[in-house]
Amino acid sequence: SSGINAEYGVQGQVDKLISWSFEQLHWNVGFSYVYPQIYSEFALEDSESNNKLIENGIMKVCEDLDTLEKSYLHDNKNWLLGVRTTADFTIASIIVVLELVNFDFKMWPNVIDWIERVRSFPHWSEVHKFHDDVVRQIKEQNGSTEYV
Repeated sequence: SSGINAEYGVQGQVDKLISWSFEQLHWNVGFSYVYPQIYSEFALEDSESNNKLIENGIMKVCEDLDTLEKSYLHDNKNWLLGVRTTADFTIASIIVVLELVNFDFKMWPNVIDWIERVRSFPHWSEVHKFHDDVVRQIKEQNGSTEYV
């Protein structure tokens, strides 16, 4: 749980969401799910252990996406806190890492819509150019031109 509470005000909520994203979300998305699949230096030496890490990682990622979908984007469908903040940019930047393993977001339609809104932020395309190029290459290698 992110521990967000209305008594903190918007900036306090932004700070708590960003802390959650660095302490939990990035760990689950990156180190427990995506990186062990695509970067050998993050994979466990024993393939069975690595597969268990990834399996546990996907469960944690799904829980995190459920939290975003049901706790933040259900009532504030446009932005995590009802207004556009740096938390949207920060968290979306972590979530799109899932594209590196062709993650299917269809169970989280509000997350899909929200990511598309965040992609329209000024400078998103500049900041994420390398990421977008890598995802495009992966999709081309897999015979898909579809891009999230």
